Amino acid sequence: MGNPSDPVWVDANVIAGIGNGDAGYEASLNAQKAAGHKLLIPPKAYQEVLDGNPLTMDPKRPVQAQQPSPANKAKLVQVMQRLGVELRFGGRQSSHVPADCR
Repeated sequence: MGNPSDPVWVDANVIAGIGNGDAGYEASLNAQKAAGHKLLIPPKAYQEVLDGNPLTMDPKRPVQAQQPSPANKAKLVQVMQRLGVELRFGGRQSSHVPADCR
């Protein structure tokens, strides 16, 4: 599973899958965590979990109608907390992977 000091970067789709009951994703992340890996999520993926993906939204429909409901947002936040997924900010840019995480 790689060097335990290497983090595992988690995507919004994985969090959504676990929120929808995907036991395989959850078991995989739990195994990674048990092996000593930190579970990290970049800011844009975290924002996508909470607000939906603006790139896939229909411009003809209201944004609020396409975002996760408050109950679903709360469920997804609980998933991240339960798994110990940490929001990780990079250096100058949010997409920058910090040197200690390469």
